[in-house]
Amino acid sequence: MEGNGPNSGHPISIGLILASRDSLSLDQIVCDLLGISRKSLLTNRVAFDQGLTRGEIDVLGEKVEEVKISSFRFPTLSRVDWGLPGFLGRALKNALTSKPAVVEEICKNCDECTKICPAGALTRKGEDLVFDYKQCIRCFCCLEVCQEGAISIKPGWALKMVGKGQKAENRKQ
Repeated sequence: MEGNGPNSGHPISIGLILASRDSLSLDQIVCDLLGISRKSLLTNRVAFDQGLTRGEIDVLGEKVEEVKISSFRFPTLSRVDWGLPGFLGRALKNALTSKPAVVEEICKNCDECTKICPAGALTRKGEDLVFDYKQCIRCFCCLEVCQEGAISIKPGWALKMVGKGQKAENRKQ
């Protein structure tokens, strides 16, 4: 699956079956297949930091370097986690990170997104879904569970400005 999550992403055929009794090792091999650092995946980074990795991973079947996935579309997420205090950290987080947003005209009011939100940041107020971005941890579980595609990813205001600058620069070239 590439793109923004299981319900808003796009399945791609890679011609492989991946399985392991060790999910950490499997995640590391997937990083290798995608051509990204094993530490770019948060769960892997935590495992490395805590000394939970197992060294060399035995891969049966195809050689990873021969079946790499060359054009994979990653989710359009960004995150700022600099450990800044209170209001400053929240202000930067909202300016520089992507956040989930409701597309009201698509929403069918099933409330699956409110049920799955681990931070309790998404609630229903009458007919409207409302995000509490102070509570939102940007896990995007709401986006993943929405069968209708009624949750989108909205960049913070600073990301929008950077994006506009990049688009203008691309037009010049």
